Amino acid sequence: MSQSDAVRQALYQLKDEHKTIMESVRAVLEAAASPEGTDIVPLLESLHGTLARHFAHEEYPEGLYDRMGACTADHRDELRELVDEHFRLLSMLRGMIERARLGERERLADEAHAFAEQLRDHETKEHALGARLAAPGSE
Repeated sequence: MSQSDAVRQALYQLKDEHKTIMESVRAVLEAAASPEGTDIVPLLESLHGTLARHFAHEEYPEGLYDRMGACTADHRDELRELVDEHFRLLSMLRGMIERARLGERERLADEAHAFAEQLRDHETKEHALGARLAAPGSE
């Protein structure tokens, strides 16, 4: 399998995982906006676990970033930024979980929307990097 084929395969897997994650994010957004006071804690905890596994899958040796060929000096700064964003996103979720456990729901909808936006921006950067790595002549 060529490097471009490996990158395309990794991007396909990345897209699939991102779709599943965004379905969980939509459930969180709906629960956060619910006037009935839906118990959002289990949804947030599930999303946190899903994201932690997904980020580990991207970062670890033989992970998606490695298979895409992004783990090189040429992409060090972009990769560092993506990994830093992983930490920030998980931290945002942990904060939301704690506030939800304490019953502090008044800002939760706004926080959930901000989180979703940052996650979409992060995914856009990942896909852009993958697209550049999959481009003809990048091997």
